[in-house]
Amino acid sequence: MYCQHCGTDAGDSAICPECGKPILIQNESAETAQQAAQKPKRKNIIIIAAVAAVILIALVIGIGLSKGGNKLDPDQAVAAEKEQSERNRENRL
Repeated sequence: MYCQHCGTDAGDSAICPECGKPILIQNESAETAQQAAQKPKRKNIIIIAAVAAVILIALVIGIGLSKGGNKLDPDQAVAAEKEQSERNRENRL
């Protein structure tokens, strides 16, 4: 095997005789490359999920605020209920 750092033939040694750095076996370097490739994917998924959550929260708040403007205050609600009760009594007679 050759050292990935300095190119020296290291034979079967786990450490390069020239520079002293560890020799990576091909399977290990492939696994390391796969792990490095997965990290950006995970980061992108987290970012997309966070953006989707913020949009969903904004929509819920916006819908709540738009419907909240039509609510009666308590005095108006009591007066409306009394009017409805009177109409119901009149309709029964």
